[in-house]
Amino acid sequence: MKKQSESRKRKLHAFNNRGASLITVIITIGFVAILISILMMTSLINFKMKRVNAYAKDTFYSAEQVLDEINIGLQRYISDSLSSAYVDVMENYTDYDSEKKNTIMQTKYYESLWSKLEADSAHKTYDVAVLESFLKDSTKWRGDEEKGYGAILRVMNPDGTLSTTGDLLTYDKRGIVLKNLRVYYKDSKGFVSIIQTDIRLAYPDFDFASSTVLPDVPEYCLIADGGVEFTANAGKMVLTGNIYADSVAANGTRSDNKMKLTHKGIGEVVVKHDMNLKNASFTNEENATLWAENVVADSSNVSLNGFSNLADDLNIKGDGSVISIAGIYNGYGNSILNSDASSAILVNGTNSTLDLSEITRITLAGHAYVGTKKEAEESKEEDTEEETTEETASGDVYTGESVAIKSNQLMYLVPAECIGVNKINGTSVYNKNPLTKTEYEEITSNPDIYDEVSTDVRVDKLGGTLNGYIAMKNGVPQPERVFVQTSESSQTLVYYYINFPDEDTANSYFIQYYNANKDSIDYYMKHYVKEIKFPNTTSLLRLKLAGNAIKGDDEMGYSINNAMMTNASSKLSSNQEQYDKQFAALCTKLMHSYSELIDLVEEPNKEKQIVYENIVDSQKIKEFVDNSPYKVGTNAVLTGTEGTAIVAKGDYVVTDANVHLVIAEGNVSVGVNDFKGTVLCNGKATIPSSNGKVTVSPSTVKTMMRYSQKVGEENIMVASVLRDGGDFSFITSDDTEGRKKADSLADLIVYENWKKE
Repeated sequence: MKKQSESRKRKLHAFNNRGASLITVIITIGFVAILISILMMTSLINFKMKRVNAYAKDTFYSAEQVLDEINIGLQRYISDSLSSAYVDVMENYTDYDSEKKNTIMQTKYYESLWSKLEADSAHKTYDVAVLESFLKDSTKWRGDEEKGYGAILRVMNPDGTLSTTGDLLTYDKRGIVLKNLRVYYKDSKGFVSIIQTDIRLAYPDFDFASSTVLPDVPEYCLIADGGVEFTANAGKMVLTGNIYADSVAANGTRSDNKMKLTHKGIGEVVVKHDMNLKNASFTNEENATLWAENVVADSSNVSLNGFSNLADDLNIKGDGSVISIAGIYNGYGNSILNSDASSAILVNGTNSTLDLSEITRITLAGHAYVGTKKEAEESKEEDTEEETTEETASGDVYTGESVAIKSNQLMYLVPAECIGVNKINGTSVYNKNPLTKTEYEEITSNPDIYDEVSTDVRVDKLGGTLNGYIAMKNGVPQPERVFVQTSESSQTLVYYYINFPDEDTANSYFIQYYNANKDSIDYYMKHYVKEIKFPNTTSLLRLKLAGNAIKGDDEMGYSINNAMMTNASSKLSSNQEQYDKQFAALCTKLMHSYSELIDLVEEPNKEKQIVYENIVDSQKIKEFVDNSPYKVGTNAVLTGTEGTAIVAKGDYVVTDANVHLVIAEGNVSVGVNDFKGTVLCNGKATIPSSNGKVTVSPSTVKTMMRYSQKVGEENIMVASVLRDGGDFSFITSDDTEGRKKADSLADLIVYENWKKE
C-alpha cells in the first residue's frame, strides 16, 4: 500500500502545471507590448513625416505665393505699358498706316516695360529689386541672414552663382523674358522651398491691320443715320456692342427712377452730333469708347469711364446733374474762332456736381464761349431795318475758362465805367453795360467827345485797367458788340464784351478778375455748382487745360485749378486735326483711319447722312425686296438656322425676338425687350422698352448676311445690298504666331523652364 501511494504521488507531481499560464500571459503581454510599441513608433514616424510634408507643402505654397505677388505686380506694369502705348498710337492714329501702328504699339509697349524692369540703360538686364518691391511685407525676408525667414529673390547664373540682376531678353512679337529667377523661401520653422523659372511677359494680341477696308457692320448692334431715341421715361436699358447714330436722345421723368442707359463691354458709341440726356442717366463702362460732338446732360447723371472723345462740349444743364469722368477724356476741339469746335465743360445747370477725381488723363483743348452769336442773329432777323455791317456782325465771345460756370459770364462784359468815357473828365457818360441803341449811337457818332471803350480808366473790380486785356487795332480797342432785340420791338440793346487778343490773355484776365472778386463770384457760383473735384495732382501729364478751371465745393470753398497749358492752341492743334479726321472717318463709313476710306460718294460732310449711303446701296435693296420669293409687303423676310433677317424698303417694327438682322431704308422700332443682332437703317432707330437689352451678335449676323434667295438662276445673298457686299467683313484673321491672345492680363504672364528644388 505504501508503495502504491508513493507511485501515485509521483504521477501527480509529474502532471502538475501550476505557473505555466502565467508565463504564457507574460509572453503574450510582452509580444503585444512590442507590437504596440512598433505601431506607436510607426504612427509617430508617420505623423512626423506628414507634419514635415505639410510644412514642406506650406513652404512650397508660400514660394508659389511669392510668384503670385510678382505676377500681380507685373500685371500692373503690363496694364500701364499697354495703356500708354495704346494712347500714343490713338493720338496719332490717322498719321500712320496699319503696319506703322503695329510697330509703334509694339515698340512703345516694350519701351515702357523696359523702363520699369531694367537694371541698365541698354535693356539687357533686369533688376531683382523691382520684383521684390511687389512682395507684401509679410512675405519679404525678416530677421538676420542665419535665423531669419521669408523670401529671397535672386538670379541663378549659369556658373551656379547668385546675383541681383539677370538677363532680360526681348523677342519680336513674343515678349520680354526675365531669365533664371530663383525664389528662395524659408519659413519660421526652418523649412525651405526653392523655385526657379523664366518669366515671359507676352506681347498682347494687337493688330491694327484691316483685313478689309469695309466697316465691320456685324460688330454694331445699332447703326441709325436718323439717330437713336429711347422713348421710355423710366427703367433700364443695357447696350452691348458698337453703336453709330446721328444723335442720341433719352427723355425720362424728374424722379429717382430715371431712365438708365448702360453701354457695356469694349464697344464704341459714335454720335455724329449730340447725345441729349434729359432726366436720364448714361454709363459708359471702363473699356468702352465714346465719340460725340456734344454731350448734353439735362438734370441727368453721366458716368464716362472709358475712352471719351468730344469734338465740342460737355454741357451740364437742368437741376442736380451729376457727372463723373474716369479713364481718358479728350475734349480735343481747340479753335479760338469757332465755338462749335472748341471743347470745354459748361456748367449751365443748378446744383451740379462734376467729379474728375478718378481720371487717368483729361484734355480740354478749347475755351468756353459766351453764346452771343445766336442772340445777335435772332435780333437781326427780327429787326429788318437793322443794317448788317462789319460793325454789327457778331460772333460768340471766348473766355478764359475750359471748365466754365454760367454765373461767370458777366465778368467778360466790358466794365461799365470803360464805355462812353468823356475825353475831358475821364468818366463814363452812362456808366452801364448794355446801352440802348440811342445811347450807343450817341457815343459812336461823337468820337471827338467820347472814347467808345477806354483802356485808361481804373476798374475797381479788376484791380487795374483794361490795358493789355482787350484787342486793339490802330491803337483803338476792339470790343465785341452784341445787338439784342428786346421784347419791345422798337428797343435794341447793345452789349459790350471783351475781345481778347489771345487765349493766354483771356486766361490771365480770368485769374485777375476772380482773385479781385472771389467772394462775390463764389457766392453766385454756389447756385450752379455743388462740387467740382479734380485729381489730387495737377500734373500736366494728367491734366491738359487750355483755360482755367474752378475746383472745390459750396461748403469748403472754391479755388483755381493751376493746370493750364501756355499757348495751348498751338500745342494741341495737331491733336485736333488727328481726332477730327478719325471722327470724320467714323461718321463717314465707320472706319478709324481717314486714309482707308474708299469709294465714297463724296467728301465727308457732317451735315449729311452719309454712313448709310456709303454702306448700303438703296437701289439694290429695292431690287432685293421686289424680286424676293420671301417678300412680305415691302419687306424680304429670310429665315434660316440662326433666325430671321429682314430687308425693308421702308419702316420696320421688330416684334419677334427671332429677328437678328434688320436692314431698312426707313425707321426701325425695336419692340422686343431682348434684341440680339444688328439694326442698320437710314432713318431713326427707336427703343421703346423700359427694361431690356440690345446686344451685338457678330457670328449670328455674319451667318445671316450669307442667307440667300434664288432670283432666276442666281443665288443672291443678303450681303449683296451692301456696297461691296460680296467681300463684306467675313474674314477672320488667324492668331499671329508668337503673340498671346489674352482674356486677362494674367494670361500675358507665362512661366517657362519651371523647376522646384
